[in-house]
Amino acid sequence: AFVVSSCDAFFDAWRPFHAFREMFWSDCPLDIFLLTNELEIRSARMRSIAVGKDRGWSSNLDFALQQITHPYLLYFQEDYFLTAPVDRAQLARDFAEAIAMDADSLCFRARSKFDPAFQPLNERYGIVPLESEGRTRCQVTLWKRSALQSILRQGETAWNFEARGSARTQEMQILSYRRRENAPIQYLMSAISRGLWMPEAIALC
Repeated sequence: AFVVSSCDAFFDAWRPFHAFREMFWSDCPLDIFLLTNELEIRSARMRSIAVGKDRGWSSNLDFALQQITHPYLLYFQEDYFLTAPVDRAQLARDFAEAIAMDADSLCFRARSKFDPAFQPLNERYGIVPLESEGRTRCQVTLWKRSALQSILRQGETAWNFEARGSARTQEMQILSYRRRENAPIQYLMSAISRGLWMPEAIALC
């Protein structure tokens, strides 16, 4: 599944998100789900999961994941705008390899801070060390649905999840790309910050 975390407060990002996805990944084979509260969307490509009253990032996501039966999901946020064509062959290879090794997640955006104990598995990605604070990141990531559900905590914000969640993954195999420039998915992060549209996002649109 392709899961887009959002809420009605960010509805103005939905149309450009969809437009860039259509521009750079029009043949995406995944079922696409957009998290909403009460607003309805009309789309032949995206399905909304209405979570009702906004209860925060973690609670909303947990509710949505209970409605999804897919064993794996590709996590996005509504203000992550694609900026280049998705490398479909590389992405498919990454998916297949991560699933074959029963990895719990594979993050497609390398950290700006390098982890000295990072263990490369190939020229593209490797294992994030247990002591790293970057094991739970709200970037574009392939997640095993059950693994993500197990480390969500009701009421947590995305920032709290990133700060506290790594400690909950000590029994998990967490993978990440080594460099940003060779990732199969290139995107702007984030178009909106603290409720305000960023100049680079407006220019992109």
